[in-house]
Amino acid sequence: MDRTLARPRLLLAAILALGLALAFAAVAGKSVTVDEYAILPGGLALLSGSGWGLDPGVPPLAKALVALPLHLAGLRLDAASLGPEATVWDCGRLFALRHAADLHRLFMAGRSVALAAFLATGLGTFLLGQRLYGPGGGLLAAGLAVFSPTLLGHGGLVTTDIFLATFLVASLLAADLVLARPTRTNWLFLGSALGLATLTKLTGLVLLPLALAGVLLGRLVARQLRWRADAAGVGLALAAWLAVIV
Repeated sequence: MDRTLARPRLLLAAILALGLALAFAAVAGKSVTVDEYAILPGGLALLSGSGWGLDPGVPPLAKALVALPLHLAGLRLDAASLGPEATVWDCGRLFALRHAADLHRLFMAGRSVALAAFLATGLGTFLLGQRLYGPGGGLLAAGLAVFSPTLLGHGGLVTTDIFLATFLVASLLAADLVLARPTRTNWLFLGSALGLATLTKLTGLVLLPLALAGVLLGRLVARQLRWRADAAGVGLALAAWLAVIV
């Protein structure tokens, strides 16, 4: 392997590994936080087929992802048994009562998915920084991301925030790819990333018009805007966004 390629990769691996270790240490000794108390059981109820209407203000993706290890291990939570007025807080109470003996271990299983998203955020930040400023810029960007106190403090928790950060970075990376090469694949990547952000948190809706307008403005400023081709590209992105959220 070319040493010019191997060195940034080794440094990136070291940055991500150290960041992951710090993020894990930050959550390993924490008790269950307020949001986690509702999100993980709510996600388990959703995967069990009974939790779709429990918390309409929080989209399902992050909840389902963090509950996936528990679901695969055979755990189920029937929200319908709590009655028609049940909330995610009722699910949290039932889950805590059922699994009081190993509650922390189960939440750490959910936190492991959040830690994977933490790593993906760091990697995506590196890729975006590398595209914009070269390998050194990518390493600096990744270091600033994974050693950020905010990301370290929240990156391993069972909440929607780290997943929104992951898909936000993916959306920015996709937008930069479209600016460089407005291919069908890149437009679809942009729409899909924006759709995943929307499925994670409702504030992800704001990203859709901002990202598309930003890409079109960037191409206009660079005098590369082609109205017909770019309109078709926006249509592809919107179709991918719609396919993801539906």
